[in-house]
Amino acid sequence: MAKNCYMVRINENQFDIIEQKSVVAVGWSKWNFADMKQQELIEKIGNEYNENGTVPQLRGRKLNEISRFLSIKKGDFILVPHWSSVWLAVADGEYIYDEQAKEADLANQLRVSFLKDKNGDNRCVARSQLSEHLSRRLHLRGATVLDLYDFNDEIEKIFANEEYSISKIAAERENELAKNFKNELLKSICNGDVYLKSGGAGLEELVRELFECEKYEAQILPKQTYKSYGDADISAKSKFINILAQVKHHKGNTGAWGIEQLKEIKKNGEDEGYDKLVLITSGNICEDVQKEAEQNGILTMDGKQLADWIYENVNELSPDTRAKLKISISPHFI
Repeated sequence: MAKNCYMVRINENQFDIIEQKSVVAVGWSKWNFADMKQQELIEKIGNEYNENGTVPQLRGRKLNEISRFLSIKKGDFILVPHWSSVWLAVADGEYIYDEQAKEADLANQLRVSFLKDKNGDNRCVARSQLSEHLSRRLHLRGATVLDLYDFNDEIEKIFANEEYSISKIAAERENELAKNFKNELLKSICNGDVYLKSGGAGLEELVRELFECEKYEAQILPKQTYKSYGDADISAKSKFINILAQVKHHKGNTGAWGIEQLKEIKKNGEDEGYDKLVLITSGNICEDVQKEAEQNGILTMDGKQLADWIYENVNELSPDTRAKLKISISPHFI
């Protein structure tokens, strides 16, 4: 029987939990996946999303992720993103509910066997060893569980070939270097210690180029494109998805105004032709603003995520943009 392949994303603060218990896990810890039939579960969670006023697009995406997680069968291959690498796991087929993991919102778990390297550590495969298409799919923002059916052949080859592997020490050192780089980069952007244009225009140009790095046709929109106080800065279109983005160059917290501007666009029906609206900021997004965005089907990207995005595409940025960000591309030992 052919194996299916999936990605299950875990918060980086929870790697130790899943490694020690040999599980992958998802949220929705209010419900016990192991004790409920899939259809009943989907109906109950769907009803709660409706009662909370969650927009249909977000509701559908989340329910699809639950269905994918519950579709993983014994023997299926699972990729777990782990910093700048991925862990390899084989599903054991047993779903469990761990009361002790409710606080971390990881109560719904699936037992797996992690592949080990010659030192007995979880086998790490660098993202640079993956095809560009697979690497980009794993970077899909906001996704917790993905079906990787289109990449079955490549993934089966990776599982079978131990040459697809880096040491745990190298992976940890690479993560440390990347973390320091991203922290310094974000601090420099927020403090204006880079050579981007002032007044937010420079950040808009950077975001436009980042979309272009990911094969979108992107453009900065003229001011007063939208009625009333509705506003968006960038239109990014691809073969698969069209995105309308509001960009805020902030230091500290980003308030709800950007969300209100995107909501006004939706209210006036001016988002026709776009699949997603997103607020992108160099600042922080507090919990109430995040909740408002989610309830209205608006995606968000805070400063930390923006730094991640720049890091993922740093080699694709133009030399001029890298110079403006004061980034030097040179080989180094890890």
